[in-house]
Amino acid sequence: MAGMLQRLLTLGALLLLTGFASALKGPPELSAFLGWPLSLGCQYEEGFRTHKKYWCKGPRRNYCAVVVETDGTEAEAKAGRTSIQDNHRRLEFTVRLEDVSQEDAGIYWCGIKQVGYDPGFQIQITALPEFASALKGPPEVSAFLGWPLSFGCQYEEGFRTHKKYWCKGSIWSSCTTVVETDGTEAEAKVGRTLIQDNHSRLEFTIRLENVSQENAGIYWCGIKQVGYDPGFQIQITALPGESASKPVGISKQN
Repeated sequence: MAGMLQRLLTLGALLLLTGFASALKGPPELSAFLGWPLSLGCQYEEGFRTHKKYWCKGPRRNYCAVVVETDGTEAEAKAGRTSIQDNHRRLEFTVRLEDVSQEDAGIYWCGIKQVGYDPGFQIQITALPEFASALKGPPEVSAFLGWPLSFGCQYEEGFRTHKKYWCKGSIWSSCTTVVETDGTEAEAKVGRTLIQDNHSRLEFTIRLENVSQENAGIYWCGIKQVGYDPGFQIQITALPGESASKPVGISKQN
């Protein structure tokens, strides 16, 4: 409890200093196990649809080093183990990191190129000790109240056409299914929660619109099969705050 309080106070201090990035939103904190992939989404406003998007690393937004960036289209761009891809329809770009290592931990920024200062949003990534599982995702994700949230769960080749689902509850065997796929890549939606599988990436994405306090809690990414379903637990924390009118700006040092 004390640790969580300290994290909230730290985030609060940061937001007072910089203001919320109202034009660009993402999860302020994610964790990933060493050797696992990590996938996260950053959402932006309509006016930035065809702007170049990027992912940069560094504690100071005005000196962060660009890791990878788009060319303004929906084409995937990759640099080393990190890729970025924009989705103009969803107004969201996705950052994916393969095979997380200790050096990947740190402070990053989702950014959008424009004339003047770039909109940016800070994300803290924590690397956790190795852990083996057939289904992988971020064990902890946080989101501000009223903001969208998007992340991915990765699975093994043998589960490509199986139904995937998202359920809530502290006990895996009795969690309540929120939304599930039909085994295809078609998007499924229930209320404010969406799920969509990507067979080529071996990953299904969970998207939550307009996070509320009731969305906080313990969830599971799951895969249906004969017998016992593979599942992976994810803790979602809802953080207080509302989007301010003043965006955060980034000036880059290339």
